[in-house]
Amino acid sequence: MPNIPLMQWLAGALTNFLKPLHQDVPPSEPKPAASASAPSADVAEGMRDQVAATYRIRVAQLQEQLAQASIQRRKAHGYLVASLVAASVIAYLQFGHHLLPLWVAGLPIIAGLAALSNARKCGGRVRDASRLLEFCGRRLQRVQHEWMGKGDSGLDLQDPDHLSAGDLDLFGEGSMFELLCDVGTPAGRDALAQWLEDPASPTEIISRQKPVRSLTNRSDLRQKHALVREGHASEYSWGRLCEWFVAPPVRFPRWAPWAVLLLSLCMAVAAASGFMQVMRANET
Repeated sequence: MPNIPLMQWLAGALTNFLKPLHQDVPPSEPKPAASASAPSADVAEGMRDQVAATYRIRVAQLQEQLAQASIQRRKAHGYLVASLVAASVIAYLQFGHHLLPLWVAGLPIIAGLAALSNARKCGGRVRDASRLLEFCGRRLQRVQHEWMGKGDSGLDLQDPDHLSAGDLDLFGEGSMFELLCDVGTPAGRDALAQWLEDPASPTEIISRQKPVRSLTNRSDLRQKHALVREGHASEYSWGRLCEWFVAPPVRFPRWAPWAVLLLSLCMAVAAASGFMQVMRANET
C-alpha cells in the first residue's frame, strides 16, 4: 500500500518549486490593432447608408418629375384631340353649309400642330425620367441587397462543361453575373460571361480597374449612358441576327407588285372622286 503522507509531501514540494517559474513568465503582448486604412464594419455600414439615402432622394425626385411629365403629356394629348374635333366641325360647317370662311379651318390645324409638338416633348421627358428612375432604382436595390432575382441571370451564357460555374454561382438567380451585369449590348453580356468563366491574370485585372476608378465620380456620364439605352441586352441576340443574315431571301408572288400598284391607283381615284364631289357641292 503506498505511503500517502510521503506522496502528499512530494506534491507540496513540487508545487512550491514550480510557483516561482509561473511568477517569472512575462505577460502576453497585446494583439496589434486593426489597420487604420481599412474601414471598419461600422464605417462601411455608414457609407452604405449614405449612398442609399442619396439614391432614395434621387428616386423621389425622378418619381415627381415623371408624374409631372405624364400630366403634361396627357394635357397635350387632350389639346390635340380637341384641335382635331374643332377642325372636323369647322370643315363640316365650311364644306357642308358654307357658314365659315376657309381661313378659319387653319386655326385648329395650327393649334393641333403645336399640341403635337408639345406632346412629343412631354413624351421625351417621360421617357428620360423613366429610364433614369430604372437606373437609380437598380442601384438602390444593390445597395440595399434587394437585387436578387430582379436582373439578368445570364443562364443562357453559362457553359455546361465549366467545372466550377455552378459551385461558385456565377450564373442564375442571385449569382455574380446578375449582380455585375449592367450592360446595354449583347457583346457586353458575352464579355462579362467570358471574364467570369475564364478570369484574366492579376496584371490585366488591375489594368482594367484603373479606368473604372477614373469613372467613379462620373455619375453624370452614367446617367447620360442610361438615357440612350434602348431596352435590355438580354432582349437581343447576336445569334438571331446572324441567322437572319444567312437565311434565304423571302420570295413574294409574281402578282404581288401588280396588286400593290392596283391598290395605289384605286386609292388615288377614290381621293380624286371625293375631291371632285366636294368641289361640285361648293359650286351648287
